[in-house]
Amino acid sequence: MKSQRAIHMVLLFVLVLACGAQGYEFDGKAPGSKDEWFGEDKLLHVLTSAYFVGFSYRAYHGHFDNPPDNSRVFAVSVTAVAGVGKELYDMTGPDRKASWKDIAADALGIALGVVLFTYVD
Repeated sequence: MKSQRAIHMVLLFVLVLACGAQGYEFDGKAPGSKDEWFGEDKLLHVLTSAYFVGFSYRAYHGHFDNPPDNSRVFAVSVTAVAGVGKELYDMTGPDRKASWKDIAADALGIALGVVLFTYVD
């Protein structure tokens, strides 16, 4: 079972990298770009959030021997803070634009990560 979890984590990480390799700039949205619900940017938010939940859960639970419920709360909290922090950062520059749709995509990714990596054995 541990090997299946590791395979899931690696595949999700590869998907995140593939989205980034398609030309998405990690330093914010380009000026004049549309904030679409089903764009590459939102897929990247979902996959990255799911990956962070899985990674932080496995680290906190597996390597530091914390209970599953505490590890789940830790993973969700760390990932949510990272997502909101990224949007706050996007508010700082003149060419940047924060998006509540990105926050929604992060929330979907968190839910996906919790289901895939903390409840499924």
